[in-house]
Amino acid sequence: MAMYDKTNLIYPGLVIPYSSSWLVCMTILKWNSIRNFRELREMFQIHSESENMDISNNWCSSEQAFQWRLESSLGLQQNELNSSFFNAWFPFPNKAECSGSYSRPQVFIRHCSECIKFGYHSVIFYFEHISHCPWHNEELEYCHECTTVLGNNWPIKKGIYGSAGRCAHLDFILDVSAPNMPSAEYIDEVEAWCSLFMDWVHCSSKLIGNTAYEIIATKSSARFQDKQAAIDFLVERFGFPGVNCRLSKRMTIMKLPRSKLAWEIPYQNILQSPRMRTIRWQQPQIDEKSEISILKSIRRYIFHTYLRSHRRCLAGLKSLSKDDWCRLNAETICPCVMAYLILFSNLSFTSPYELLHSRRTFSFIKRPCWGAVLKCETELLAFHYLRKYFMIWNALRNSHKVAYKFLAFSNRYEASLFPIKFPGYFDSSLLCGRGAYWDCYCFFENPEVSLEASRPYCAARRTQSLCLALDESFIDNFLNNENVQCVIHSPSLISEFGSRW
Repeated sequence: MAMYDKTNLIYPGLVIPYSSSWLVCMTILKWNSIRNFRELREMFQIHSESENMDISNNWCSSEQAFQWRLESSLGLQQNELNSSFFNAWFPFPNKAECSGSYSRPQVFIRHCSECIKFGYHSVIFYFEHISHCPWHNEELEYCHECTTVLGNNWPIKKGIYGSAGRCAHLDFILDVSAPNMPSAEYIDEVEAWCSLFMDWVHCSSKLIGNTAYEIIATKSSARFQDKQAAIDFLVERFGFPGVNCRLSKRMTIMKLPRSKLAWEIPYQNILQSPRMRTIRWQQPQIDEKSEISILKSIRRYIFHTYLRSHRRCLAGLKSLSKDDWCRLNAETICPCVMAYLILFSNLSFTSPYELLHSRRTFSFIKRPCWGAVLKCETELLAFHYLRKYFMIWNALRNSHKVAYKFLAFSNRYEASLFPIKFPGYFDSSLLCGRGAYWDCYCFFENPEVSLEASRPYCAARRTQSLCLALDESFIDNFLNNENVQCVIHSPSLISEFGSRW
């Protein structure tokens, strides 16, 4: 028994290391006359930062001043509970550095059918990427009762035992069903594996910063991305101590500079006021001529590095009529060239057809009404456009893996990219939104590997038609829309559903 102020808590300790914070809290409630986790929080005078925050789920987080008070009361060493809270495994930035990291999904309790027989729930089971128990290779099973049990009120005389009988897992935790005694070999195996996995997490965090939390620990908040691309990158660099994880592709990483816009978000209204515009004018600025020069250098880099070996593909697209750009065949067009044309036609506020048949210049940034464009903003957008090229190229290369009828690229929103998932692509900058982020990492298949693989593929496709024979009334819908740049159709779905859809 230990004491903190007037709080007496019985805590017998946990035999197996790396127990989860959920199991720690359940053990406290089991051995003490406390009805729920809310009451435990009030006992330690811990309050949520927002009244709207669901405090019933805060047992999974180490962000609040809960940890050291609990350790003191239970007689534990300082930071001994760190391994129970999985977000404590990662270097955690403050809100000014990464506001998006605080918008994280709820933790769900999953069990290994063998581990629960010892009355054990590991912090490792929090990690969404781990789908099977590392020690028994059993698939982890989600339990609704275990996930919600800490948010319920139970009769004070019975305490948490009021939840007994709701599921077999809780019966083992509450000793209603006698748990088995773990062997010394099992305990050593758990400790060794978790220690190795924690080292891997720390190495990953050093390489890709706070992005590691979003990739390793939780489900991706970006619905249209492929987190496996980022996992493949980490596996390529460090291996992986877990199960069911093999390197599928050679991946590369692109890191964008830290965005000063992230610091400005809370002060947007102030900075855009006439009185405060002088602050921006005191920063290094860039004129329109220099903007266009930077954009042209990006354009030349992409053309000479990736399109030089696809000149015949470019010539084939240039020979198409304007109407043909609304009937493109996804199986015969060149993704490398199409990504280039879609990106730079979008920047020039025109269509790929007009870009190929004119020498029209384009603007790099839409200059604000107060006239100040910062040099850092221009440099950031240069990286952004390079990133977008790889994103579109990757989406078109892997379009056969996605069931879509057609992709209608718009010169306003590029909305067609968003109804589909990007196979093999993950971008951490989407977490914070509004173009502001602290660290932006883009993971995608190595461009050199993609380029080498595309050459024989395009040589075979150039013998086929770039366009499909489609119903004219269907095509007229695109031709009469001035915002549509081009439309790429899936031949497989045409044969399945017909040309009218």
